[in-house]
Amino acid sequence: MDICLICYEEKPLITVHDSCRYCADCVFGWLYTLAINNKNINGFTLAACPTQSCVQQRIMVSFSSELPDTLKAQLNDIYFRNYVSKTSDLLECPNPSCGRAGFTISSHFGCRTPFECEYCEHQWTHPIIGGSSDSACQRFKTYIVKEFISKRCPHCQTYIIRNDGCNTVYCPGCDKRFPWVSVFRRGWLMLFLLLFTPAFAVLCYFYKDIVDWADENGLIAEIGLWALHVVLFHMCIYFMVRYVATVRICLENYKSMVARGGIILFTAAIPVAGLIGLNYLLQDYYKFWISIGVADLLIGAVVVALVGACFIFISIRQLIELSRGPPQDGISAPLTINDEARIGDNKDIKEVEEYKNGDDIEAHREHEPIKSLH
Repeated sequence: MDICLICYEEKPLITVHDSCRYCADCVFGWLYTLAINNKNINGFTLAACPTQSCVQQRIMVSFSSELPDTLKAQLNDIYFRNYVSKTSDLLECPNPSCGRAGFTISSHFGCRTPFECEYCEHQWTHPIIGGSSDSACQRFKTYIVKEFISKRCPHCQTYIIRNDGCNTVYCPGCDKRFPWVSVFRRGWLMLFLLLFTPAFAVLCYFYKDIVDWADENGLIAEIGLWALHVVLFHMCIYFMVRYVATVRICLENYKSMVARGGIILFTAAIPVAGLIGLNYLLQDYYKFWISIGVADLLIGAVVVALVGACFIFISIRQLIELSRGPPQDGISAPLTINDEARIGDNKDIKEVEEYKNGDDIEAHREHEPIKSLH
């Protein structure tokens, strides 16, 4: 028996491929985890060797060829369930002891006759014929909660909740990645549109009156008008950033350069046309927005300059401290022979000077307190 390089236990090893050998439990756990975490995996899906330095890729059944039959059966059951969940015309028998599945046909939709498994004779009512067992109110509550706390994959519309981590999210439904910030939580988006749309319509209707009122009422009214445009400008910038991120995801689905060019031109024309049309609703709004944009750039430049200056100051200070060497903190090193000789020479010089001044050297030595080095 050899030592498995995954669990570091001495067990009988099986050959995964070539020279890579692991124990059966580790190979099964690795394949089982891959299949459970990705519904697209089946027995003929390519998988990478668990050895970090190995670049070999084989189909799943090839890796599990030497596993015991009981472990193979468990893996085949997971592959089967993944296949059934991804195939719309297959339904799995809900009887835990059965594990069989059957095909559905178009006449099943709307039919009130329950399904019956021909193998175990178990009968059940599936949502495609009998509807969900939840009430309409409960289904509505579930839908609202999902729309507010989760986001949908832009490729397959699978609901995803992210607890923590980086911005790039992996979707187990379609095996694709997307930036988390590029997707809206649709519940919050709809709530925002429901509140913002009527408020913006009222603002557009009374905008000319608001501008005239601000011109007549002096500084305070002008500040209020500018504050309104500051809010609108930054909301527009925020939605433009999210819009660009969403367009970038859409471009990933097209490989043709012609199609990508057409999408870019079309998506670029939409915000340009919107900004032009906005001038008919909020006349001369661009005068405010240009000033606000320039002010934002200046503020950003000042902030960057201050941060850069602080960083340079801290770096120079650290370099100066490093050049001075580590602080002693009152800790003295042990004296060497040269240090003792130098101290003795200095004491002799002091005694000679005292002798020249007529001092009694011997009396001075007798009354001099003993000093200890610390």
